[in-house]
Amino acid sequence: MTHDEWEIPRFSNEAIAILGHLRRRGGTMRIGPLFRQAGLEGEAFLDALEELYGRRWVHVTWRSRPRAVVAPGLPDACRAVERITMSRFGRWRYAVTWPTLQ
Repeated sequence: MTHDEWEIPRFSNEAIAILGHLRRRGGTMRIGPLFRQAGLEGEAFLDALEELYGRRWVHVTWRSRPRAVVAPGLPDACRAVERITMSRFGRWRYAVTWPTLQ
């Protein structure tokens, strides 16, 4: 028998900020406005999205054809992304985890 305390890894501050922006905008945002409002560098933004996607708090909607020109400042990896949407689990857990941030 072990006495190791298993702990869920905490969210990064960047991921919490992105969730807050999504929550205030009804749970879905296009990638360009989300990137601009988050105010993060490209790598930090992608890391936060990957963290949220890996935990299934958000869904990614892909474009049928990638953009020919990427918006200024938007990372090239976002070329084929249309929008980010909070999942049903993400909407529920956000309200339970951070009830005062609504």
